Amino acid sequence: MGVHFQSIPGAATHTNLSRTFEAYLDDQILSLQELDRGAVRAKNDKAAVSRASHFAAFCGQQSFTDLSFQSTSQADTQRILLGYAYAVAKGEISKSGTAVGLKSVQLYLLAASSFATEANPPLRDPRNHYDACGNRLGDTFFPELSGLYHLMRKWAPPKSQALPVSGTMLHWIVTTAMAGDKYSEHAACADATILGTYTGSRCSEYCRGDLTPGSKDLFSKVPAGPFSPAFADWPIALTIEDFVFLSTQKHEIQWFDALAEAEYVQVRFRFDKGGTGNFSIRTFRRLHQKDPDAVHLYRCPVRTVVRIISRWFFLGKPRLFPVFCYQAKKGKEPRILLADKLSKFLKQCATSVYPDASHLYRKRIKDIRTHSIRVTACMFLHRAGFSPTFIEHRLRWASDAWKVYLREDFQDIDVASAKVFKAALPTEDTHSDPPDLIYDNVEDDGL
Repeated sequence: MGVHFQSIPGAATHTNLSRTFEAYLDDQILSLQELDRGAVRAKNDKAAVSRASHFAAFCGQQSFTDLSFQSTSQADTQRILLGYAYAVAKGEISKSGTAVGLKSVQLYLLAASSFATEANPPLRDPRNHYDACGNRLGDTFFPELSGLYHLMRKWAPPKSQALPVSGTMLHWIVTTAMAGDKYSEHAACADATILGTYTGSRCSEYCRGDLTPGSKDLFSKVPAGPFSPAFADWPIALTIEDFVFLSTQKHEIQWFDALAEAEYVQVRFRFDKGGTGNFSIRTFRRLHQKDPDAVHLYRCPVRTVVRIISRWFFLGKPRLFPVFCYQAKKGKEPRILLADKLSKFLKQCATSVYPDASHLYRKRIKDIRTHSIRVTACMFLHRAGFSPTFIEHRLRWASDAWKVYLREDFQDIDVASAKVFKAALPTEDTHSDPPDLIYDNVEDDGL
């Protein structure tokens, strides 16, 4: 049983559309429904259908068969949804029987209420539908559900948080991982980590990404459709086309001349989960010996991108191929960096620099994962003294959600690392709100 979408109230039987117009609309809507919505959306749709089916099974276990809710009162509908939400919260829906988080409860309830909103006009109002199942706590459609949400927010233990990549780990990455084969998996992981501490990239930007079920593609792609035809079938991950090197005078420089001449590198991000808009651009400045504590110039964003592109060029991959690739064995086909490979690399790094099994990073080794890189970028910006508006802008957040990435003070996220990060950003005023023209527009950035 699939998920039902809310319908707009209107006359049920009368239509004044001509047959020609009806046929046109049928073709348009069918074409829209067949559009590739991307691997992540396909995965979410599949999950929503699964949750709705679970609600149907839940009702069947209680001998309730009016899933159309045509003969069920609004009050009883609310009672059913509330009872189901509580059952989900207690873990009755999980195989392990353990309690689940608030977000999971809301997603299950959203799928379950799709049945009820189709049949009950008072529940059909999109505002009620959102308030009953979304994130807002004070305006839920019925008070009992608000009370359940309040209890969960107050007392449910939070999920484990990703640990940041410490300064000691970054030192190991630079001095050890970068000392080996520059075309290897470790070298690719090291560069992904170093660049990620500036860009705050999610793993889909430097790894293969999720694939649509049944897909034979090598990597996640921009959905083919009428909305961004210029980028259709491009990788979601960064490619060589997403980097632009600029001189001090803001003249574009070829990548093979960048090591000697480039002062800045611009990075374009094709997909932005945070909602600030796809195809955004961020600029990073070259590190020099005079910059604060820039002992290891391997951490320079310009030099890092040159290494990344040099590896891609040596491996001979196509222009529209993820730039984070490596050679597992000589003579073998190059591979695309995968999230689990990067996560394994970071864990190995922590194990190497913290040999004592009682160390916090060893005790919480599972919390060292790909998202640790984004946490690190956030903590560097915060430690360097940048304003909240600046942090939201640089790391492409649409809200103050970045605050959940702050961790209790870690000595290894030291002032020296924050100064290195600060030196790589093209701004002198660390506390001013960053207008887009200053940070994103090449012609008017005032650099």
